[in-house]
Amino acid sequence: QIKSGSAYTYAALFAADAVTISGAHNGYRYTGQSGRWIENRFCPACGVAMFFYSEGLPGTIGIAAGCFADDAG
Repeated sequence: QIKSGSAYTYAALFAADAVTISGAHNGYRYTGQSGRWIENRFCPACGVAMFFYSEGLPGTIGIAAGCFADDAG
């Protein structure tokens, strides 16, 4: 399952209960080669991957590092 168009992605990991998600997002869940699921969440308007949950990282949310970019520049 490719979500970045590259061989890798960068994500910041946080405790899921320390993060508040707002706004619209869609998602899909798939099972990786390890047999564990990964749930990717993305913007329904443009399709950009925003964050994910993983069975292998319980209680954790991964947020795409690009979501922290300063768009004012």
